[in-house]
Amino acid sequence: MPTCWRAPSPGPARRPSPATRSLTSPNGDVFVRQNIWPAIAASLGLRPGAHLPLSLDREIRPREAKWQTIRERHGPRSGSLRDFVGLCFEYADTTMGHGRNEPGPPAIVSTIKLMQAGFTEVMDTEATFAKCFAEFQANRLLPSA
Repeated sequence: MPTCWRAPSPGPARRPSPATRSLTSPNGDVFVRQNIWPAIAASLGLRPGAHLPLSLDREIRPREAKWQTIRERHGPRSGSLRDFVGLCFEYADTTMGHGRNEPGPPAIVSTIKLMQAGFTEVMDTEATFAKCFAEFQANRLLPSA
C-alpha cells in the first residue's frame, strides 16, 4: 500500500529543493530481520517460531498448492501465490542477506536530504507491517487473523 509523503512548504530553515528532484527514501526507521518477525507474526495473528535461516523464494514459492488451499478455505481474492507476491520473495532474500556467510554492509540510510526538503515524519516499521497486513485483510487479499 503506497504512502504519499508530503512536505510542508519550505520555510527559512529549509533549503528549497528543485521541483524536479526525486528522492528515494526508507521509512525513517532502522530495524533488523530477527526483531521484525515477531511483529509480522503478531499482525497476522500468529506466534513466531524459532529463528531459522529461511529463503522465502526457495521455501515458500513452491507451496502454491497450499496457498490455493488457503484461498479455497478462507476466500482471499489475491490470486495465485506467484501473482500475489511477484518478485517480493527474491527481494526479501536479497535485502535480508539470506545465504551470506558474513554480515552485509550496514543498511542504515541517511535521511538528511529528505529532512532538508521538508519531509520530517517517520514511520515505524512494525506499525507499517501491521497496517499493510490489515489493509490486505480488509481488501480480502489475505485471510483474516
